[in-house]
Amino acid sequence: QGVTCERIVDFEDFEVQRLRLAPGASHRLSPLQSYRLMIGVEGFCPIESLLIGPEEAAILPAGSTPVLRSQHPAESLLLLLAIPRR
Repeated sequence: QGVTCERIVDFEDFEVQRLRLAPGASHRLSPLQSYRLMIGVEGFCPIESLLIGPEEAAILPAGSTPVLRSQHPAESLLLLLAIPRR
């Protein structure tokens, strides 16, 4: 509810997904056997002890299942997830 996920890049070695979260929405990532690179576009997303904002990035380790949500519940969130293919 309130989450849109779109594949915006589909290359042989990796794909990129665009995640939009409406204000107040949250989304738990499913575990993968590979790392993911998360890039902030709009809003601020707390991930453990980090706060990812626009033009900032973090590597999410393989097997992690973080919950994505906006730091401010009244604001939306836009993130890019780059996922390598093995």
